[in-house]
Amino acid sequence: MNFLGIYFGTNKFSLVETNGKKLVNNVLVDRSVITGVADDITQKVPNDVKMVAFFKEEIRRNKIEAKEAAIAISGRDMIIRTFDMPAMPKNELEAAVVFEAKKYVPFKMEELVFDFQSNFDRLANRNSILFVGIKRDVLDKYISVVQQLGVKVKEVEFSAFSVLRALNVAGFKNKGITAILTADPQEADELNFLVLESGFPLFSRDIALGSPAQEPENPLQPQDEGLILEKLKTEVRVSLDYYNRKFPTKRIESLILIIGPEHASAMEAFIHELEVPVQFVDILRLIGKPTVFSLSLVKGFSVSLSKAVKNNLTLNLLRARDRIELAKKAIVSTGQFSLRGIKADGRFIALAIIICGLTYAYGVFKISPLKKSLEQAVSMRAAVSGVSADSSYENMMNVDKQLRNKIKDLDSVLNQVSLTEQLDTIPRIIPDGMWLTGFSFRKDIRFSSLVLSGFVSLGDSEKELELVNNFLLRLKNDPKVTKYFKDINITSVERSQQRAEATITNFIITCRDTKAQAQEL
Repeated sequence: MNFLGIYFGTNKFSLVETNGKKLVNNVLVDRSVITGVADDITQKVPNDVKMVAFFKEEIRRNKIEAKEAAIAISGRDMIIRTFDMPAMPKNELEAAVVFEAKKYVPFKMEELVFDFQSNFDRLANRNSILFVGIKRDVLDKYISVVQQLGVKVKEVEFSAFSVLRALNVAGFKNKGITAILTADPQEADELNFLVLESGFPLFSRDIALGSPAQEPENPLQPQDEGLILEKLKTEVRVSLDYYNRKFPTKRIESLILIIGPEHASAMEAFIHELEVPVQFVDILRLIGKPTVFSLSLVKGFSVSLSKAVKNNLTLNLLRARDRIELAKKAIVSTGQFSLRGIKADGRFIALAIIICGLTYAYGVFKISPLKKSLEQAVSMRAAVSGVSADSSYENMMNVDKQLRNKIKDLDSVLNQVSLTEQLDTIPRIIPDGMWLTGFSFRKDIRFSSLVLSGFVSLGDSEKELELVNNFLLRLKNDPKVTKYFKDINITSVERSQQRAEATITNFIITCRDTKAQAQEL
C-alpha cells in the first residue's frame, strides 16, 4: 500500500509517494509558486487555500494514489530542546517536563502542542529529556491542508528526525556519539546539524542559509551557490564549537554527511580539517530513482518511510495533540454533574440553615474579644505629629522613610569638613621656590580628599624634585594637616617647558582622610 510523505520546508515543499521503501512519485515545489501573488484576485485568496488547490492538481497530474500520509515540519516552526532532569517516577515526569520546558517556550504552554522522550542514564541517575513542540494553530494549519487532499494524517514530526529513517535503511547503526549534517547549498533550504548519543539526540541546530528577504519571494540564485557553500562551512564550525562548549567531555566520534555529490568532496575536505571523522552518504543511491539531489526531497522521502521503517524516536505531534484533547475532554466530563432525580426535603434544608447560622454566630462570638483588644490597642497609641491613629502599617512605613531621609540630609549638612586650619597652615610650610597653582576638595560617601597642584622652578631638576619631597614631608609632619588627612602622597611629578629656555617641575599631591583607607581595606 502506497504511503505519502509531505515536507513543509522554509523555501520548498515536497510530496513523496513510496511503496514500502521504494520511491514511486515525487513532487518538489517552490513555496513562492504557491504563496506568490500573481494578480489582484489571487492576492485575496488565503495561502492555505492556494496550497490545497496546488497540491490537488499535483496529486492528480502525478497520479498519486496514497490515502495515508506523514508530515515533516522544518525547525523554523518548532521548538526543539534537550535538558537533564533528576530521576523520578514516570507518573510525575510529564508534569516536571512541562514545568522545565516553560523556561524555553516564549509563549503560553496552553498554545503549544508538545511531545517528549526520555532516556535514563543509570550511571548519572538522571533523565535526558528531548522536548519537541509547535504552536497549535501552525500544526492545525498543516494537518488541515493534508486532510483537504483526502489523505489521512498518521504522523507529524521534526524533519531532522525523519532523516534518521533513511539512514536506518542505508544500514547505519547509531552507536557512540554521531553527528549528522544534512545540507544542500544549491537549494538553500533549512539545513540541520544533529548530534546523537546511541541514537538519542544530544544537540540540534537548524541553519537557515538564505536571508529573510530572499525567502520565499526571492529565492537564492545559482550564482550564489559558492557564497552559500562558504557560509555553510562557517555555520558548521560554529555548530561544532557550540556543541564542544556545551558537551566538553563528549567528543564526536564520526560525522555523517548528507549532501549533493557535487559538493561532497569539498565538505569532506573541510570537515577533515576540523579533525572530525566524516562519512558521506549518497541518498540518491538509496532512493534508487534517477533524480537531482534535493534536501527537501530527502526529507520528504525519509518521512514517507515512517510506515515501513521504525525509528528509535517515538515523538509524534499528531498523537500528542490527540492526547491533549482527550485530557481536556476528561477534565470537562469529570467536572460535569446533574441535579436530576434529587428531591428537596424541608427538614434537611432547615437543618442546613440552622448549622450555617450557628457557625456564623460562633465565629462572631470568637472574634468579638479580638476586635475589642484591637480597638483598645489603637486607642492607646501615642500621638505622633503627622501620623493618624488610624494609619495603616504601610502609611507608618512611608512616614518613617521620609523622616530617615530628612535625618540623612541633616547629617550631610552638619558633617561638613572644616579646612580652615589646613588651608591656613599650607602657606606657612611651603618651601621657597615653590608655588601653588590650585587646590580642590572632594567629599562623598566613600572618601574625602584635598588635591594640591603647583610647580617648582630652580633650574635644576634634582633640586626641584628634592624640594617637592621636602614639602611632602612637611605636610606629613604637620599635626594640623594630619589631624584630618592621614594618607598624603605625591600623585604626579613631571617636567615641562614654561618658556623658550626655562623648564619647571609640576607636581600634584593628594591628601586623603582615614575613612577612605577604611573603605579601601
